[in-house]
Amino acid sequence: MQVKNIMIKEVITVKPQTKITEVSKKLMEHGFHAIPVVDEASRLKGIITESDFFIKDLPDIYLPSYISFLKRAEFANKISKTHQKETDKLLQAEASDIMSEECITLRPESEVNELLKIFKEKRIHSVPITNGENQLLGIVTQADIIRLVSSN
Repeated sequence: MQVKNIMIKEVITVKPQTKITEVSKKLMEHGFHAIPVVDEASRLKGIITESDFFIKDLPDIYLPSYISFLKRAEFANKISKTHQKETDKLLQAEASDIMSEECITLRPESEVNELLKIFKEKRIHSVPITNGENQLLGIVTQADIIRLVSSN
């Protein structure tokens, strides 16, 4: 069986300039582990996974929660100008600031066995499906594989 037979064709995506707070909302609303980042022509630019929202070296800090806290905190307006610039930059972070530009993709003609191997070896949950010019055509998630197996 080929990937094109099981891929989701109507993919929910974000643009590079989408605020990361909006990205996190989409992930949570839909229960996704990852979301592709595309340009205006639907060319894949990268992918954002749940783990991209954890601040490196501080795994207990989930970035959207931290940003929400900063927005509401009264002291955010009373910090030094140096720290204010850093805080403002964080509050304005976009998808392009945290996305992984290098992401594993497959073509529609790829065999499902190849996809399963990628899921197992790379320990990822979603694989975008693209054509030869990085045009996003679909996506396959581990949940899609589970649905396929459970329907048989």
